[in-house]
Amino acid sequence: MTTDAVEVECPRPAAGFERSPSIRLFAALAAINFLRIGYQLVVVAWSAVQSTGRADAAGKILLISTVASLVLSPILGATVDYFARKKAMLLCGHLGIVVSGGIPLLKQATLTDETMFEAIAVAVVLATASSSVLGGAMDYFLKTHLQQSERPRHLATLNSTAQIALIFGTALGGLVVSQANLVHAFLFISACGALLAGINWWLLPALYVARDSASPTWKRGAFSAGPMLYLRHRRLFAIATCAALAFSIGQITNTLLPALIAFYFRGTSADYSMIEAAWSIGALLVGVWLAKLAANSPGTMRLDFIVVGTMAIALAAIPLLSAFPALLIAHFFLGAGFSLVRIRSETRFLAECPRHLLGRFRANSVLMTSGIGLLIFSAPTVYDGASVAGLYVAMASVVAVPALGLLLVTKPSGRPPGSPA
Repeated sequence: MTTDAVEVECPRPAAGFERSPSIRLFAALAAINFLRIGYQLVVVAWSAVQSTGRADAAGKILLISTVASLVLSPILGATVDYFARKKAMLLCGHLGIVVSGGIPLLKQATLTDETMFEAIAVAVVLATASSSVLGGAMDYFLKTHLQQSERPRHLATLNSTAQIALIFGTALGGLVVSQANLVHAFLFISACGALLAGINWWLLPALYVARDSASPTWKRGAFSAGPMLYLRHRRLFAIATCAALAFSIGQITNTLLPALIAFYFRGTSADYSMIEAAWSIGALLVGVWLAKLAANSPGTMRLDFIVVGTMAIALAAIPLLSAFPALLIAHFFLGAGFSLVRIRSETRFLAECPRHLLGRFRANSVLMTSGIGLLIFSAPTVYDGASVAGLYVAMASVVAVPALGLLLVTKPSGRPPGSPA
């Protein structure tokens, strides 16, 4: 495995802070951030529909966010790696969230000719870019301050906290948009960003990771995307692919489940909400289980590919489950499998990714999942004549084939051929 930077940690504690941050602090940061994410998902989607009067407006906003991730994530990931002051990068991400929440109000105050939809789109792009910076910078803090022996449990704790906060955030967003002015509803996003910035400024220690400026790799490829890096780090490619395949099952469910319930099974919105809740409960319980009982090692990657393949088979069978309890049970286990693979992949990623490449590999993972998301979101439009049941089977097959292929080429130790030990 080659390297292109010299890692130097120079901890400079903030005023009044003399030791490494605890898992409780990271859990609090995750709770606030995912409360904001869940809230933002609901407010943005509802505002887009209300401002345009079009049912497809929410999908367009989601598509805009996905394209922004595809374009910006490689550059932003390299930027996080390039600048040594990781705390400053974290603060930049939070300040971007603050500004994004104020864009609709700014548009209203300036009386510009652009529509509110365009203002919402700008806010979403800025929030997407800021989240890319936040994710890459936070990886440095987690890798530095979470002991490797305790990292699987701690990451499971953070995942459970995030899942709970996400549920409360979506509920809060629905309540606010039903009562408040839509423009003012965005200000809560700014408030969350400001709160996170304040907590990070006062409680997180400074973190410096110096790079070797003389390295030719930095001059040639500091802003390069993932494929070349993955050729040199095949193990990380396998980890990212495994996580992306699990992510794709979640995105397929988000895309197809509403139509399946409404038009295929003739169900109600309450049925849809209960099935979504079953997925969330499964994901949450697995996170709690891993936080309390999991071993220090995440185990072999072959097991994760088996889990993904099993999830794909279950996904293809969803249209055949006409009994509502069967749908609830299936989505409970899909959520559990999603959470299991995601947490184990995060544990491997932080343990095995070279510190100086954290930002770029995090961005490359976003690039991969965004590309998959773009294909999934556009599939119902491209194959307009296909049935919902047919799309379930086709998309599940697309997930199952690479999962099976990677399972076959991955050694029992969990390492793909050609990976460095």
